[in-house]
Amino acid sequence: MEKGQVFTCPFFLFRIMKYCSLVLLLFLCLSCESDRPYFSINNESYSDRDVFKYIDQESFATLGASEKETQLRSLAGDLLLLKEGKKLGIDTLESIQFRIQEKIHNRLLDSLLRQKVVRPMFSDSSLMNAYIQLQKTVGLNHLIINHRFSKGKAVNRTKIKAKQLAEKVRMLIKSDSISFERAVYRYCDDPLLKDEKGRLGYIHYGRMIPQVIEVAWDPDSPRFPPVIESDFGFHIIEILGSKQIPQDPFEKVKHEIHKMISLKKLPEADFSFSRMENLLTEKYHFRLLNDALDTLYKLVKPGKVSPTMGLVTQAKFPEPIAMIGDEEVTVSWLRGRVMANTSLRETVCYMSYTLIKSIRDVIFRELGSRHARQLGLIPDGELERFERRVELATIQDGLLSQLLKEDKGLTNEILRNRLVFKNDIKINQEILI
Repeated sequence: MEKGQVFTCPFFLFRIMKYCSLVLLLFLCLSCESDRPYFSINNESYSDRDVFKYIDQESFATLGASEKETQLRSLAGDLLLLKEGKKLGIDTLESIQFRIQEKIHNRLLDSLLRQKVVRPMFSDSSLMNAYIQLQKTVGLNHLIINHRFSKGKAVNRTKIKAKQLAEKVRMLIKSDSISFERAVYRYCDDPLLKDEKGRLGYIHYGRMIPQVIEVAWDPDSPRFPPVIESDFGFHIIEILGSKQIPQDPFEKVKHEIHKMISLKKLPEADFSFSRMENLLTEKYHFRLLNDALDTLYKLVKPGKVSPTMGLVTQAKFPEPIAMIGDEEVTVSWLRGRVMANTSLRETVCYMSYTLIKSIRDVIFRELGSRHARQLGLIPDGELERFERRVELATIQDGLLSQLLKEDKGLTNEILRNRLVFKNDIKINQEILI
């Protein structure tokens, strides 16, 4: 060993130990800083980790002292109500859980629709496409074949039979075995089309159901396109040609096109929603079980009285009515989701089409929220705070409803004040500086 090394090694060890001590001290200081209490309830402290689960830290930092104190006291009151609700088991009620889930779904769906449906709908490329399509009219002959699940004339034909018939009629027309006019007379289920012998003449873009428009305005579509499916049934069309319509320059009419899309006078909104539904259907392998749905409808509507969706979900029908991959969708699966949504719950099922549309709406809401969550359209921290705030508010409402059975004059504010008065809430004044 060379001279001098005996003293060098301990020196370096000392410096390393000193550095580690400083790092440890800094870490402990930061930990203490992050864990310092913001307020306490009956000597139980709530640190920033607890507080910022419910409120946004950046927004809180911009508040003045009095505003900070008000927000912390409000949160303390909320937590007291939450604790009281959990004591009574409000949080475990299925109805409460579904109401919480419904509000979260709404937030997720809103983000999905805004970012993935509405925004593309009004993009420059979408507006330009609509502008191009508005430059022509298309001549059409049209025939509809309904089935028992379609919107329109009630028929007893199954969906499979309707599609088979539509394919057969299309081939008969295409092969000149029957004229379009004669086919309308013999097979069409739409009385208005029968009166017009299936002749629509030359129609403007947007003056027809979106599924037909998409095919008819496609320059690559043949004279007799494949059978088209919509909520109305199966469509057979004959494209007779197109005529050009003079238009003002795009920049001059761009705003008007935007307005027409907003008012649903053009099919871009339907196209955008349809693309999203197709994406969700394919991604989650969603399919309806039509035979089971038919049986369910006969069960819930034995006579002339049309049930609401709320009543439909009370039916004792254990069979699956749809599949999401390997996941079975049953009436009990629908129940909580329907009952938590007032609009869906009160929807009257006048016909099987209404029942199926409502069930599809429930399922697509579920799939849409799953998709939005997977895409991370709402930042994790923001979504988690929203979920906790929703839980607070919903359990508070459930608690109030429960207590109102015994105290008719009770309000949320009175209940909050009672709990605040009974408990010792202290705000850490250092936090307010």
